[in-house]
Amino acid sequence: RMPPEVSEPMAKPACPVASGGILDVISTDSIHIDNDKAVRIKTARGRGGLLRNLTYANLTGTVKAAISLTLEYSKGIPPTNDSATPELRDVFLRNITLTSRGDFDDEKEKVPLLALLRKQQQQRKVDSSAKWTYLECAGLDDSHIDAVHFRDVVVKPDPDYLRHLTASCSFCSGATDDISSPTPCFLDSPS
Repeated sequence: RMPPEVSEPMAKPACPVASGGILDVISTDSIHIDNDKAVRIKTARGRGGLLRNLTYANLTGTVKAAISLTLEYSKGIPPTNDSATPELRDVFLRNITLTSRGDFDDEKEKVPLLALLRKQQQQRKVDSSAKWTYLECAGLDDSHIDAVHFRDVVVKPDPDYLRHLTASCSFCSGATDDISSPTPCFLDSPS
């Protein structure tokens, strides 16, 4: 359990190599202030290990992207065991309220909403196509992410930026309640 004043929970992993497995982890009562992600679980083939019964509860704040669960993360990390395939199951996300600001690739997207509205009024056009992925859930074709549970998870776009939230899911399954918003994409993901 992390104290509420910690703004970078789970920024340093408990174990940099999960090849032996990680079970029954709970992260609660975290306030995020302009963090990259509130929930981030990343591993890759060659790292192996079972990740199971991971609970994130009572998270609030502002982040670039809210949730990232991936079994395809391999940016410069050498494998510890070439044949090891990671498994991720039973991830519980509860009572989470986050604002997603997105990541800004160019100066145009950094313009605050009021300045953008003034500019659009002058040009008489509205560009509402700016989108940001708030949820990434990427399993492997032979190792799906199973049983991701959303309960009272609400992610909203930052009102100072004109953004729509999208989600990206592949080989991921789970369930959600009627309160969570937006509806996570894993409900439609191939299984």
